[in-house]
Amino acid sequence: MKLRLDARTLRIRVSYDEVRQLASQGRIEERVPLAPQRSLLYRLVIAPAVERITVSFESDVIEVRIPESQAREWCSSDLVSLAHTQQNAGTALGILIEKDFDASH
Repeated sequence: MKLRLDARTLRIRVSYDEVRQLASQGRIEERVPLAPQRSLLYRLVIAPAVERITVSFESDVIEVRIPESQAREWCSSDLVSLAHTQQNAGTALGILIEKDFDASH
């Protein structure tokens, strides 16, 4: 799984195996050690209780939640990307989740 951030966009790209894991286990995650005893964890989660794609950041964890019906359709179809814009205190954050089947991770 790849994470790309810029000032107003969060983008996650997932491999074929990661899409399969997301469909079967309901989540995928990666940990990036940034300093001694500190890591950034980012995860993609199928979340039955959400109505739209959302992002949260708490305790060094970036969590992107996808509504269950939308995630199941995306995982089992040729649809390449999911997108949503989240409003955070008046600032828009674009969220893009993409299948990355051509790249090796």
